[in-house]
Amino acid sequence: MKRIALIFSLLSASVLHSFGEVKVDEEAFGKSLGGWAKRDKATAEYPISGATYRTYKPEISTTPEGGIFVSVRIDHVRGWLSSDDHAVLEITVNPQGKISSAQSNIAIQGKSITSDVILSGNEAGKALLAPEAAVQVGTDLIANLSEKITPRKNRRSRARFLPRSSPPQLQQTLPSHPRRSRAHTRAAVEQADRFRTAQSA
Repeated sequence: MKRIALIFSLLSASVLHSFGEVKVDEEAFGKSLGGWAKRDKATAEYPISGATYRTYKPEISTTPEGGIFVSVRIDHVRGWLSSDDHAVLEITVNPQGKISSAQSNIAIQGKSITSDVILSGNEAGKALLAPEAAVQVGTDLIANLSEKITPRKNRRSRARFLPRSSPPQLQQTLPSHPRRSRAHTRAAVEQADRFRTAQSA
């Protein structure tokens, strides 16, 4: 998750809007990662928490509305004996230079996980300033990916993951019997829904 959060933050800071044109300052983006010094100056490599990562120069295309669509590939360099893990971060920037949506796909040891499309505050009907909207999109993107990854890591665990808004008393465990698990999950979710409905009444 750290690499996605880092690249999203640096890429957001590299979006420029001047004289009615939206673009990404690729040199500033690359410099923030240590420079486009690898693979014929097409990638940057840098360490995070003891691991090495590689980011490719962004692929940029124009949207019909006059904004831009940016796609960035990020590799987790695992060495000669293991294949690299990959991630792709995609953001859409509107004609005013504001990030309107983001999505990410990661492949870990051959298993692919794709986030939902995360909309900015303005796109979702909220009134947020541009920097706040970008931060919110990044935060929601990482949270969405984490929610999708966590159940996969704990597929054999008895712990069940309820929505983040669920009260602590509903954070219960499920029996290991597969036929009963679905029924208990459905019942607990319905109980959580009733709790939220009662709270909002």
